Amino acid sequence: MTKYQSNISKILEGKFVSSNIKLNDKTFNDLRELIYNLTGIYYTDTKKYLLESKIGKRVIELKLQDFAEYISFVKSPRGKLELEQLYIAITINETYFFRADNQFQTLENFIIPEIIEKKICF
Repeated sequence: MTKYQSNISKILEGKFVSSNIKLNDKTFNDLRELIYNLTGIYYTDTKKYLLESKIGKRVIELKLQDFAEYISFVKSPRGKLELEQLYIAITINETYFFRADNQFQTLENFIIPEIIEKKICF
């Protein structure tokens, strides 16, 4: 498959984010604050690329000019329905507790042994 065909496939699947839609630092901070206020999820500076990719798809699908317009849209009465799409875009769609091995290992190797050793009762 050529690069051209690959890009066409991505566009048809809704996975292609135009390279001309960039998230500048001020708008990133505004978007990060909005997300934090709505969900309690905080994105560090190192996750800017992630929001640019995930929210960029919504900007394109909604035919908006940029991320600032997306933020305005979400904050407007017309954007209330978009909140669900925003939540879907920014969250991990895994709900089971042991999805990440580190949490399980910490529980198994430190927390449970400490509870047993101290005979902590709940």
